[in-house]
Amino acid sequence: MKSNLVVVGGGFAGLYTALELDSFFSTIRGNTDYKITVIRSKNVGTIGVGESVVQGLLSKFTQWGVPHEDFLKASGGTFKLGGSFENWHQENGQFFHPLIGSDALLKTNLGLDSWWSTFGAWWALMNNVELSEFSLIPALYHQDMLPMDTNGRPIASESSWAKHPMNGLGCNFDAVKIVDFLELFIARRKPNINLIDDKIIDFKLDKNTGGIESLVLEKDKKHINGTFYFDCSGFARVLGKFLNIEFEEFSDFPQNSVTLIKNGVSYRDEDSIPLAPKIRAMNEGWMFTIPLQHRMGSGYIFSTKFTPKEKVLEEHLNYWKKSGYKDVEPGPQLTWKPGMFKQPLHKNVLMVGLS
Repeated sequence: MKSNLVVVGGGFAGLYTALELDSFFSTIRGNTDYKITVIRSKNVGTIGVGESVVQGLLSKFTQWGVPHEDFLKASGGTFKLGGSFENWHQENGQFFHPLIGSDALLKTNLGLDSWWSTFGAWWALMNNVELSEFSLIPALYHQDMLPMDTNGRPIASESSWAKHPMNGLGCNFDAVKIVDFLELFIARRKPNINLIDDKIIDFKLDKNTGGIESLVLEKDKKHINGTFYFDCSGFARVLGKFLNIEFEEFSDFPQNSVTLIKNGVSYRDEDSIPLAPKIRAMNEGWMFTIPLQHRMGSGYIFSTKFTPKEKVLEEHLNYWKKSGYKDVEPGPQLTWKPGMFKQPLHKNVLMVGLS
């Protein structure tokens, strides 16, 4: 039976899902009898903040056949060794975290099995030894080095790194440019993935299973049939709302809003591109700074339940102006309900990403 998979949403989560499905069927299962349809509307757009991702994305790109150098150039991307946390435990204090567990960190850099890497992490903790003394990623960060440059040429020598060249290495990218790049890559290299630019206006249920049988598009009222659906529509949560799946709001997580700097923060002539995004504790929440090649994305996360947005926006802008960045302007404010569907997998629908 031919697998007919439908992905709703064409942001990074949607295209990532489509490429992962394509890799699973074609490479892992060796199956060519499948079809993946991605439905997205260009009128909806993407939140262009400058988007950070989890470590290890480049290993996925290798798996999918995405050239790293092409991706970095097209998306204004930068490498990411971890996260730089500022102002949390003491005023203007700073600490670095590689954003992967100690076990994975030690296995990546020393080639140890699970038992030895776990023992090594505990030994370091009990003896007050920094992991950076015998693990590559933190050591590179503190030496202001990368394992390779933006063209993929190695610039740090480490024998075990060659065995796992992408493990633990993340990247930042422009949220709009990465979508354009991946769409072009899919159109040229992935014949089993079909991209449709349209809006979903209705759906049809399968009378026997209660799952979704088809989605109705705005243009010509065309029906898109699928055997399984992935909701990657972000805060819109299109399919979850169609199916009336109960949404559980996380009342213990009050942060529900973010102010953004319009078009990001431009680098000064004396600036160098940081090797890690900055996560800084602020008076009313926390601020992220995500470095790209051409700008820095900046947002201030806070709770509208406790703080008016005007107060947060003032602190956000003043931080950058006092740091010597004069041309900063307020951008959009986004608000959401923290939470999740109680059934992320419902019938033949799976929620992915912000959905």
